[in-house]
Amino acid sequence: MGMGVITATFGGVICDVLCNEIPRIFRRTELHATCAFAGGWLFIAGEAVDAPRPLAIAAGAALAFGLRMAAVGRGWRLPELRRSDE
Repeated sequence: MGMGVITATFGGVICDVLCNEIPRIFRRTELHATCAFAGGWLFIAGEAVDAPRPLAIAAGAALAFGLRMAAVGRGWRLPELRRSDE
């Protein structure tokens, strides 16, 4: 699962760098790695309940893709970390 998150995350970083842009993951944009992480966990859950591997893969990929498209379409973002001024 970790490799899927890393691949999804840094594939976009490499693409943005090659296009001479600031990588989106370093800006406050829609969800990226979170969607891949959720899809990976769904795949692991499918494997844990002995679902057929192609079904577990398809379900995980569909969840990651669906969440990502929903995040882009609806502008979903993770909350920002707020610092306390001391």
